[in-house]
Order: sequence, then C-alpha cells, then structure tokens
Amino acid sequence: WDDILTDDEVDLICGVYYVAVEDGRRKQWTTMSWWPRPNVFDKCGPWTGYWNTSCELWFQRRLDSIRCGKARPFKPAEWK
Repeated sequence: WDDILTDDEVDLICGVYYVAVEDGRRKQWTTMSWWPRPNVFDKCGPWTGYWNTSCELWFQRRLDSIRCGKARPFKPAEWK
C-alpha cells in the first residue's frame, strides 16, 4: 500500500478542470479548480504547516460560497 496520492487523485479531490484557451492560431491548456492543489495551498495565506483555525474558517467560507452558487473555479495564480 502507498500513502501518497497520485496527481490524478489530487486533481479529482480538488475538482480540477483542464480548459482550452485560444491563443492566436494555437490552442493552449490551463487548469482551473474548485480547491487549490496542495502545492498552491502550501503558499496560500492561512497555511502555516498544519491545519489551524484560519484554515478551517477559510475552508468553511469557500464551501459555503460553492454551495450557494457564488463561487467559481480559479486558475492556479488566482489562489491567494
């Protein structure tokens, strides 16, 4: 058994979408997600190396926003 998630498993948990973006004559791909991937979340505001009260408050606000239809998926650079 392995305790490490694959990239596909992380993408599934975070609700990652691969979105085509037109750039002139060629099509490029970017990702958008409902939740930040771990490498992005590690650099976000509430993360201090462990799950704390600030992380829980952030999570609950984001979840409420998703549930009431006010949230949208973000690109990696939009997670702050």
